Amino acid sequence: MNKIRLLRYGSGGLLLLLIFVLQSTLFRRIEIRGIVPNLIIITIVSFALLRGRIDGAIAGAILGLLQDIYFGNVIGFYAGLYMYLGFFTGFLYNNFYKDSLLVPIGIFAAGDVLANLIVFFFTFMFRGKLQLHVYIGNIIIPELIFTVFAGFLLYRLLYVINHVIEQLEWSKEYES
Repeated sequence: MNKIRLLRYGSGGLLLLLIFVLQSTLFRRIEIRGIVPNLIIITIVSFALLRGRIDGAIAGAILGLLQDIYFGNVIGFYAGLYMYLGFFTGFLYNNFYKDSLLVPIGIFAAGDVLANLIVFFFTFMFRGKLQLHVYIGNIIIPELIFTVFAGFLLYRLLYVINHVIEQLEWSKEYES
């Protein structure tokens, strides 16, 4: 494995671990009415948009598995949910300008709403709690606003890191 590839996967793994630690520790300290931005969805969507379907699916599976292990009752629920989110978002990889913020912000919003609706369906509705309007008003909309704001900031950072790694890859290919 060459150094550039090791840098790509090593930095990606460290980023995933850092995002998970931040999501589960530091950002729990800045919650507003129990709501924190969903850094995991921001990261998965960013990986998928900046690196493609496979990297998005891998990022989703890893972050989802970590969330399942540390916070879930069932192993695989979030891993599957986030893996599919990363995979299907990755179809947009070649279809937009990476430095544009409009598409990522829209996908962060759509991914957050979709993930929350799936969580509602499988965790609350199956237990007979059918108050979707309460869940939308108290969880989905506040988290959506918080996630879009955090995504605006975090996507730029992930974009710059990805751009530096791609520049190193291109320069290495040009040398060969």
